[in-house]
Amino acid sequence: MKIPLLNLKLISMFRNIEIKAKATSIDTIRAALRKLTELPHVIMQQEDTFFHTTNGRLKLRQVEGYPAELIHYDRPDQKGPKLSSYEKQVFQNVDEVEGLKKILKKSLKVRGVVRKQRELYIVDQTRVHLDNVEKLGIFIELEVCLKEHQSIVEGQNIANVLMKQLDVKDEDLVSYSYIDMLTGTN
Repeated sequence: MKIPLLNLKLISMFRNIEIKAKATSIDTIRAALRKLTELPHVIMQQEDTFFHTTNGRLKLRQVEGYPAELIHYDRPDQKGPKLSSYEKQVFQNVDEVEGLKKILKKSLKVRGVVRKQRELYIVDQTRVHLDNVEKLGIFIELEVCLKEHQSIVEGQNIANVLMKQLDVKDEDLVSYSYIDMLTGTN
């Protein structure tokens, strides 16, 4: 008798170059994005439940209308373009996600929950997020999705060019994740 497999995609490992900044001029950013991409943007309601870990960060991302993802990532807390390495597991079945969440809450304990409305734009190989984060305000994130052959420096250069095009200023850059800002651990 064959044991049925869960409806999962295999864990995948990825690398991004990322920046996060306070969005001080959201209308200017949106206008610049319209010039940089013809692709329509997507608006999502996201809830990220973070769990205590001994290294990196672990979150269960739940987005209205999309499969849930368990994501572990490692990223330094520094301003400007930086490498983020992450692995994720996609869950299609809502019951499986709720069971996983229950087990993680019990075994690792919840560090906190980040709720946000995200506007997602795609500019070439970069995901641009305009995030309205509950209790924190509006931020812009750039995630340059590195191709297998691309170096960190190449990704940082792409991020720096986009920062200029989107008028992201050095003084608006943020070092910490949303969960760190919410929990005061920055």
